Amino acid sequence: MPLTQEQSNQIKNQLLENLQFFPENQQELIKQKILSLSPNELEQFLKENKLVKQECIFCSILKGEIPSYKINEDENNIAILEINPLSRGHTLIIPKKHINKIPDSTRDFTQKVARQLAKLKPKQIRLKQNNILGHQIMEALPVYDEEPKERKKASATELKKIQKELIQKKSRGKAASLSKKEIKIPTLPERIP
Repeated sequence: MPLTQEQSNQIKNQLLENLQFFPENQQELIKQKILSLSPNELEQFLKENKLVKQECIFCSILKGEIPSYKINEDENNIAILEINPLSRGHTLIIPKKHINKIPDSTRDFTQKVARQLAKLKPKQIRLKQNNILGHQIMEALPVYDEEPKERKKASATELKKIQKELIQKKSRGKAASLSKKEIKIPTLPERIP
């Protein structure tokens, strides 16, 4: 079955997230090539370069095959910083099992991560559920003075700084206590890819 336009866009975004691993002088050329591929060309490119895997990008992150910036973890979930964030501290909460429905344990863990993100002193933290290539995840998006509009690539230095700030011992300031009303997880209908 050929890739849909939406699947093609998701795969392109995943490929673009890995541009940091290529030499800087080649990154723009590679980016333009990826963006110009049609869904059929993309599928062929993936096959030719042996990039077609049974696993999704999140499963690869969980196995340590793709580097990430972990800020929290429990027996069922991991929280990592988004490398192309919409705002400072944008976090992905990934269930350790490739599942198509978010379990209560992940929702509870997401609340814990949202309280952890309060250290960054956002005005609010938005939580949403997402399905990327069949793997359900949660996103925690800190919102500061203005509405986040576009993603930007975060540097490794920037991500390490945020990671260090978030995994330090709890502060006792006001920011660490966002009300549950502000970090309530909405129940959204399942997204069909």
